Parts: sequence; C-alpha cells; structure tokens
Amino acid sequence: MVLKYQQPFAQTDQATDGWNSWAGGRKQAHRGVDYQPGANASIPAVATGTVSYNDWNSALGHVLVIAHPDGMYSGYSHMRDPSPHSLGAAITRGQHVGYVGSTGTASKAPHLHLTITYTADGTWNNGDINVTVDPYAFINARLNGDDPGNTGGPSAPTQEELDDMAANRDAAIVRDYETEKTTGKVRTALLYPGGQAVALTDKTDINSAVRAHVVIYGLSPTNTEFQDPRDRFGAQVTAAQWTAFWKSYPGTKTGDFS
Repeated sequence: MVLKYQQPFAQTDQATDGWNSWAGGRKQAHRGVDYQPGANASIPAVATGTVSYNDWNSALGHVLVIAHPDGMYSGYSHMRDPSPHSLGAAITRGQHVGYVGSTGTASKAPHLHLTITYTADGTWNNGDINVTVDPYAFINARLNGDDPGNTGGPSAPTQEELDDMAANRDAAIVRDYETEKTTGKVRTALLYPGGQAVALTDKTDINSAVRAHVVIYGLSPTNTEFQDPRDRFGAQVTAAQWTAFWKSYPGTKTGDFS
C-alpha cells in the first residue's frame, strides 16, 4: 500500500525557502518546506495517522506531529495556538489540525513549516537533514495513494473480532530491512490483510499495537483524561488482548511499507 497524501496548501502558497535550503544564514539546512497561505488559515493533515507529539518548542512554537501508517511523521510548526488534538488521537487526511501562525523564535512571519521525517522527533529534536525528506516532492509522489481502510466499520471492533484476529494471525509484524540499511534505524510495522501497514516503535510494545489498531479501525478514545493509549482506548483494546496477540508473533518478517 502507498499511503495517500495531500498538499496542505496550493503550490502558489509554497515559499521559495524549500527543503535543504541554507538561505538566511542558517547554521543547518532547512529540514522542511514553508507554506504561506496567510495568517489564521486552517491547516489540514497531509495524511491519515495518530498524534504522537503536541507541545511548545522555543524555536518552532506550537508544534504538532502525526505518526502515519507508512512509518513516516509529518510535523506542523509555528501554529497560532496549540493543536486541539491530544496524544494518541486518530487523524484523517484533510482534517483540521491547527491554524497558521508565527510562534517560536525561528519564525519571522505567519507560515506553516511542514516537515516529513523518518523519526518521531525529527521535526524538533534532530539537526540531521538525513532524517527528513523533501515534503513537497514526497507528497506529490503520493497524491494517488490509498487511505487506510476502516475494516472494523465506524464502531469499535468487538471482542470476537479481536479474538479472531489473534487466533487466525490476520496481521503480521513486518520489519523494513531496506530502510534500516539507509537510515540505520530499526523499523517494524503491523501489516493488516488489506495491505495497511502501521509503524510500531517496538514490536513488543502494547501501546504501539493499540495505536496501530486505532488507525486501522478508526477508533476514538473512551478515556480522554489519560495520555497512555492503553488507558485512552482501554475499553476497546485491552492489554490482555494485545499480550495474547503478540504471543502469536514471536519473530519478524522481511517486508516494506510501500
């Protein structure tokens, strides 16, 4: 599966200060692309995923990061206000995530600084240009991709569905060895029968499995006061269910996320 992406704004809104630029006397290459649709413009998510970061950064201001099923992360910086979406929240492509602003010391005027990265912290905590890709080119190559299917329907999967998945091994843990060769970082994903692949931070981490299930089944948190996905979605996907699920997959398989 190639995940479907969309540009956040029209090409005419893209600033000339693009990815890998050294303009303005930078001490490191520009790791994103700037869009200038005007102050207070609504920012759409570039692809389906889950919120992995929503916080303040001194240079980037209000920042939101979305983890995507293909293992990539999109970062939205200099937003006017904190994004209304909490950690672990399921986001659909095109969904409103915030407003264009000029927060943070690295911003001189209202704009969206968009990053596409291989790592969860690549937006704000790593100066290495190699953990990023050119967002504009990356998105344009995926405009005709596929949105993840909602195989469980609009409601949460039933206990029977979860038990069947674990018993029948309808999903598999996949390890992306090709990407590891180029990035040096271990990448695994939960691969569903429809071809949807959701990146995991650790193949034995229950919270990562819950996040994957949230993306595929389109779940909403039932306990919004909690931050831990295992607690936020606990009424729908329990730790015991996922512990049993992981026991079905003691190893990894060779594969990719494309």
